[in-house]
Amino acid sequence: MDRRPLAAALAVLLLTGCGTSSPPDDQAWVRSSVQVLDDVAGSVASSRLALDEAQKGHLLGRSGLVLAQDAESSAAGAARGYLGSQPAPGRAEDFRRLAELLRQAESVLVDARIAFATGAQADYAGLQVRLQKVGQELEQAAEPLRRAGG
Repeated sequence: MDRRPLAAALAVLLLTGCGTSSPPDDQAWVRSSVQVLDDVAGSVASSRLALDEAQKGHLLGRSGLVLAQDAESSAAGAARGYLGSQPAPGRAEDFRRLAELLRQAESVLVDARIAFATGAQADYAGLQVRLQKVGQELEQAAEPLRRAGG
């Protein structure tokens, strides 16, 4: 059995770094962080608004569920791309902190979707409070990054 093709393939993988990406420079990382925080904050605000409108009886049929699903999907897509990237050198702790905040936002968005899907209207007020809190935390996390040039 000729092992040269396998050895050549392994050599290519090793020389190319097996497809890992290099970390971005600090400014690129800051811009990316601000963008994902803004995107997820927008999704949180959309879900919160849907809950508010549902409580007021302003939504028809399953439109609240659709809004909650869209908000969750949008936030998950933005977070997934960001969490799959590398932090800038010296930003690992900041990255971990932001990653945890993004996970918290996703968790509340999932709970809001489930409340709409199951008709758990008694949970809406508490979810609005949780969404408001995580939305504020996302904004607070983005602000120093904006000042840093993001």
